[in-house]
Amino acid sequence: MITTTYVGHACLLIQSKNCTMLTDPIWFDPHWEEINVLCPSIVLDFEKIPQVDILNISHIHMDHFDVRTLATLETQKSSPPM
Repeated sequence: MITTTYVGHACLLIQSKNCTMLTDPIWFDPHWEEINVLCPSIVLDFEKIPQVDILNISHIHMDHFDVRTLATLETQKSSPPM
């Protein structure tokens, strides 16, 4: 079974029994927070974010690519390279 959780804007958490995928994560983008009703600020419990096996970034625009967010993911335990 595959479950998909909408996190915000273009960010989805997609999980199966063997794999966790995250798309276009943005946790901290002040350009979008509260400015655009389509992209409201989000409150995340970082302890509940699972380790990500696959990170998909569709393109390098502010609302899909955030260095601060990527740094938080970097601090998770890394998986061995494939």
